[in-house]
Amino acid sequence: MYNHYVVNLETSIDRREHITKIFENTCITPRFFKAIDGKFITDDDRRVDDDGLLRLGEKGCALTHLKILENFLNGCEEYIIIFEDDIELDSRFDTYLPILVDFVKKHKKACSLALYNGNNPHKMHSVVDQHLSIRRSLGFSGTYAYIINKEAAKNILWAQRPLHFEIDSWYTYMKLGLIRLYDINVNLVTPEAPNLASTVDIRGTRTGQVAEDLGRIKDRNIKKIVNKFTFEQKVLFYRQRINKWFWELMWCK
Repeated sequence: MYNHYVVNLETSIDRREHITKIFENTCITPRFFKAIDGKFITDDDRRVDDDGLLRLGEKGCALTHLKILENFLNGCEEYIIIFEDDIELDSRFDTYLPILVDFVKKHKKACSLALYNGNNPHKMHSVVDQHLSIRRSLGFSGTYAYIINKEAAKNILWAQRPLHFEIDSWYTYMKLGLIRLYDINVNLVTPEAPNLASTVDIRGTRTGQVAEDLGRIKDRNIKKIVNKFTFEQKVLFYRQRINKWFWELMWCK
């Protein structure tokens, strides 16, 4: 039995049925984690310090993932796999999952591995076989299927308690020097089954905000984290910012 959770709102019975069917003939029996519903999060919730950056659905999603990581740290497992409840699986999922879990378990530094192609600049890390490769990535989007080790979970919790920005802003964690990111060259998991509506979007949209404003808010929120850094951490952060253009130029697209 793999150490895992499937994030699911208590009211989302259709999604629970969907994921149960998806995993029916695989190596995983879904273990559901009751998601935090964003519509019940108030403006004075001390778990959140986002300065208006996030929608209610994004807050609920983020706080749910943070709670899972907190529970994970209190256990004895070396890794956890987190799935969202609207995914689809590739036929090779069972074949490759143990290899990818083993990779994360053996990783000595803080790392997270996406069970899909992140479609971002990357470097080849290792070739599993003619079909599957593991890549070092600059970032990816989504939290719908990833494996994470304890060091990475600890670092994300340190940065996101209280919550400052989107839980799936993996590039930000990497830029802050908190985590190494890996993805694969195939999609073993894909998100958003076509018959299921987004539970984040239905909890509300942003009003009266433009991308530039949101970018400035996020930059301020990231600065809150940088201000907590030790001198060594700040040196690493600013070095990585200076090298950003070089990475994106030289790494494979």
